[in-house]
Amino acid sequence: MDKVQMLKEIEEALNVVSKGILSDEEFPDDKIDELRDYHRYIKNQKQISPKEQTMIIDEIGKLKK
Repeated sequence: MDKVQMLKEIEEALNVVSKGILSDEEFPDDKIDELRDYHRYIKNQKQISPKEQTMIIDEIGKLKK
C-alpha cells in the first residue's frame, strides 16, 4: 500500500475532521515503515479512544519533514 492510501485510511479511522491534515508530501519516504506500523495498529483496533486518537495523531505528526 502506498503512503497516500495509508494516510487517507488513518485519517478515516481516526475521524480526523480536517481532511488532508496528513498530507503525503510532508512525510519523507524514509518514514514509510513507521507510517505502516501506525496504519497496521489502527486497522487492528476495534475501538480507539479520543485520548488515544490525539496521541497517535501527535506521534504521526512528529514524522513530518
